[in-house]
Amino acid sequence: VAARLQLDGLRIERWLAQKVTEPAALEIFNKASDGAKGDAATAFCDSVAGAAKSAFATAPSLVAVVDANGKIVGRNGSPLERGDDMGTSYPLVKASIAKGVGGSDVWVERKNDKFVVSYVPVRDAGGKPIALLVLGMGLNDAIAKVSDLTSGGGVAIYVNDGKDVKLAAASSDAAKGLEQEAVDEVKTAISSGHAASGAGGGAVFAASALDGFGEGKHVAALAIGTATLIDAPASLAWPVLGAMVLGLVLVIVAGGFLGSYISTPINTLEEGLLAIVNGQSDKRFN
Repeated sequence: VAARLQLDGLRIERWLAQKVTEPAALEIFNKASDGAKGDAATAFCDSVAGAAKSAFATAPSLVAVVDANGKIVGRNGSPLERGDDMGTSYPLVKASIAKGVGGSDVWVERKNDKFVVSYVPVRDAGGKPIALLVLGMGLNDAIAKVSDLTSGGGVAIYVNDGKDVKLAAASSDAAKGLEQEAVDEVKTAISSGHAASGAGGGAVFAASALDGFGEGKHVAALAIGTATLIDAPASLAWPVLGAMVLGLVLVIVAGGFLGSYISTPINTLEEGLLAIVNGQSDKRFN
């Protein structure tokens, strides 16, 4: 589960790295007014969102251009969040622009945020990073897809906000129900960097930190599965009995064919020999 989430993030990062080289990305910051920059950013984000849906078969929930101050220049689908301070909620935004590096993370700090995000820097003509292009997939959709492709029992994402480890999203009621029972294993996975497993609520589960998500280890994925492949041992009684009956029938049928195959030639030999003994010297048989 962790590897698939990390791989998806890396794929999007590389795809975004190509998008920020398009002329439309640089034209945003060549506009004279903030309004014109916002309109250009929104148009660019809309085109990136449309291309992402074709590339990844899933429409992104968020595509935004964020300036060096951590404020949204424009986002897809709406002009309402222009000027919002994203850098305060996610300090890594400004740090990524300053360092000129991309990455992936889980964002849940802002009121309406529940995203798995990937981001890459936008550079000016001289190669200096001046902004960040952010693409976010809905967190619930992302983990539901991963759950279907892996354990099938449910996936949950936990985030360490610096004070405590909290459940960010779960793909099933079973995964959500393990919030209290699995929190110690999740904390162990985040702090140690190694997978930790446990059992509870009729299920087994394991947690693993998502390396490369954010700065340091602060995100973990939890996957669960049923504790046994058999719901109840008593449910095996009828299948076993049915197999036994079928086996007996097959033995009887096979025995009948085999007996006929052997006994018929023996009877023919017996009758022929008796005929010869009784004086029928011209008797012939195979």
